[in-house]
Parts: sequence; structure tokens; C-alpha cells
Amino acid sequence: MGNCVSSQDDIRNANKVSPVSLTIKHFTWNRDSHGLFDYENKNVIKGQIKTNTQLMRLIRQKENIKIIQTKEELQQFQNQPDVIELLKLTRQFSKYQVESSLKTQKTEDQEGLNDNCPWIVVKSTKSQLTDGQGYDLKEGDYVKLGRVRFRIREIKCSVDNSNLNKGNTEPELQKYVSEKCLNTMNINTQEEDDKRSQSDEPCCRICYNDSQTNKDNPLIDCCKCQGSVKYIHIQCLQTWLANKLSPKTTKFSVSFQWRQFDCEVCKAIIPSRIRYQDRIFETIIIPKPDAPYITLEILSRERNKSKGTHIISFAQKQYIKLGRGHDSDVRITDISVSRCHALIKFMNSGFVIEDQQSKFGTLVLLKNPAQMSVDMNNNMAIQVGRSVVSFQVSKDWNIISSINRGVVSEDQMLQDDTDLIGNAVGDEDQAQIEQELQNFEEHTP
Repeated sequence: MGNCVSSQDDIRNANKVSPVSLTIKHFTWNRDSHGLFDYENKNVIKGQIKTNTQLMRLIRQKENIKIIQTKEELQQFQNQPDVIELLKLTRQFSKYQVESSLKTQKTEDQEGLNDNCPWIVVKSTKSQLTDGQGYDLKEGDYVKLGRVRFRIREIKCSVDNSNLNKGNTEPELQKYVSEKCLNTMNINTQEEDDKRSQSDEPCCRICYNDSQTNKDNPLIDCCKCQGSVKYIHIQCLQTWLANKLSPKTTKFSVSFQWRQFDCEVCKAIIPSRIRYQDRIFETIIIPKPDAPYITLEILSRERNKSKGTHIISFAQKQYIKLGRGHDSDVRITDISVSRCHALIKFMNSGFVIEDQQSKFGTLVLLKNPAQMSVDMNNNMAIQVGRSVVSFQVSKDWNIISSINRGVVSEDQMLQDDTDLIGNAVGDEDQAQIEQELQNFEEHTP
């Protein structure tokens, strides 16, 4: 009986202290191609690291992945050109936190362009909506299939029950809603409008109708044209650009693709958004179906490459197949995309993306630090370029046993890492370490 009580006390103490260790398994593809990792290739360089330190940097030197734990190691790798920093890891007693080592701020269309950006491997995650494999999508998420990037521009989950009984019909595009685009042009302040009103009355170069000018349809100048063709109504501009869109409609989706629009006269680029007197007008209007639907915005590395949007309707089907194959509901014609690459499911009033054993993986950009513990996000994998790193958090029973026997106190355990990066005792040492980390980041490619 006494032994049973003693065992229960040990378990309570272990749960209270809860020191953990981290097992890092890493895989590196020996070919560098567009920051891809071949999940079907068995000829990869493997390794494993086990640690319980509080702060570390994960780096790749040529083909080898290592952890940096001390100031001496930091100085050793500081100026080596073949070193790439992958991730930053922090232990917060019973949890580990993983985040990107990249500190530069990116605009929306530049997010995830760097080949060293960390991406969560979807097939290593568990969906809360389905309680199975998959990643629960949110507005603003960046998804990568092979080398093709998308941004989740809009999610509409509310279901119109009247549409669920219409049978197998194509999604009906009934309403027009502004698509949130990127570049904004500030034009025509109030002073400019007052000066303009004192001179010759301007005229829209398309409709020639001044009576249509109002606060919802202002007369603007959005390019470098001068004279009688300088001004255009915002609604006339929207109609003109809408006629240039060539939608491709399938049973469950509508896709729009276009190159950057420019003025046919002066060749100036037409902005996607125009700010006029504290209001923002969208120049490109994208039609939308009834809910539920999800909007994927195509993002390109090249500014002059065609842009596009996939609007996927789930009114008649709970899952949509993404891939290069002809039987895909949304076709993505890139050689790095598998024939059946991924599924997007509408389940429990939310959207889940699942990988379908694709060659180059289905990934979601790690924008914010992710926490891992014994019970949360365990076995999560992150891809950085041609390397994939998986993490498994487990309780360190050696330390727990030492604490229970009184050999190591909890305070002593927390002080064990005072020689590690970011855990110096004095403020001066801490400032020196932060400066060394900053120098490391500036000299690391």
C-alpha cells in the first residue's frame, strides 16, 4: 500500500516539475532546387539530435545539421559562408517553442519567397476540426504546393441551406465583392479637388458623363495621362478592367488570371487599390459564389508574371481536389505539383487542407512561433529549403528521478543552462549575447 502511494506521489511530482527533452530528427535532400524537398526520395542525409537546453539555433552547414548552444559555438560559425540558419528553439520549462530565424519584415506578396523560410509540413499536423491528419486553414495563411504559393484571401463558412438542395449545378456567381489586393495608390487630396473645380471642368475619358460623379463614383486620375484623357470614373475603370478578366469555370471553382494591367496610352501600371479622400476603392472586382467558399490568391516571385485567384465553392461538395491531373477540381499546371496533390475539405464549419502523399509536399508558412509539448503539436515537422526537421517532446525521466530523490533541485535544474545563449546571468552578458546573435544573423546568408 505504501509503495502505491509513493508511486502516485512520484507521478504528481513529475507532472508538477515536468522537465522535458527534445528529439530532433532531420533529413536533407542532397539536391538544391527551388527550395524543394523530395518526400519520395529515399536517398537523403539523415540525423538525430537529442537535447534539453533552453535556447538553441538550428543551422545547416553544407549537408550537415547542427545545433548551436554556446557562445563559443556561435563565434565558431559566425563568419562561415556555407552556414545557413534554419530555426530558433526555446525551452519554456515543459514546452518548446520553434520560430523562424529570419527577422526581416516582408510585404504581403513577399512572404515566403525566401527559400529559407520555415514551412509547416501539413501531413505532420492534426486537425482539430476532423480529429485526423490535416491543417485548419485561416484567412491570411500562406500555402505552398511544390513551388506554387497561395494566400488564403477569404474564407466564407456560413452555409445557405437553400443552395444545398439545388442539385449538381455550377456555382452561380451572383454578387460582386471587392478582392483585397496589394498595391495602393494615393491620389487626389481635397486641395487638388478644390483647385481642379476652379479650372476647366474635367470629364471621364470613357463615359463623358459628369452627372455620374459622386462620393461612391469619384473622378480620379490613376495613370500619367494628361489633358482630356487624364480622368476616369472609378466605376468606369472597374468595368474596363473586368472586361479584361478571362474566367475559367469548372463545376466547383472559378479561376481568374491576369497580368499586371497598364494604361493603353501612357503604359503606366494601374494600381490594384486606390485611396481617395480616406476611402479605398478596389480597381479589380472579382465575383464570388454563395457560401461556403474559399479564395486562394496566386502569388508569384516575378512582378510581371500573371496573377490570379481561385474561388472554390463547397455548396455542392465537401472536398475539392487540388493538383496537376486533369481530374482535379482545381488544376495547377506546375511540374512541381503532383497529379493529386492535396484536398481542401469543408468540415464542421471550417476548412482543412490535407496532403495526398505529394512528391514535394503540402506546406503552410510558419509566421508565428509554434509551441510543442508532450501533449501538443508533438511530432510536428518543419521544412526549411531542402531540409525537413521533425520534433518530438518527451519527459526527461532521468531529471525527474533526480529531482524526486533530492539529488537535483528544481532551482538547480533551471540554472543548469547559464552558459547557453540567451541565459547569461548579468545584463551586460545578455546584451553581449544579443549583439553576437545580431552579428551572426547579419553575416549568415
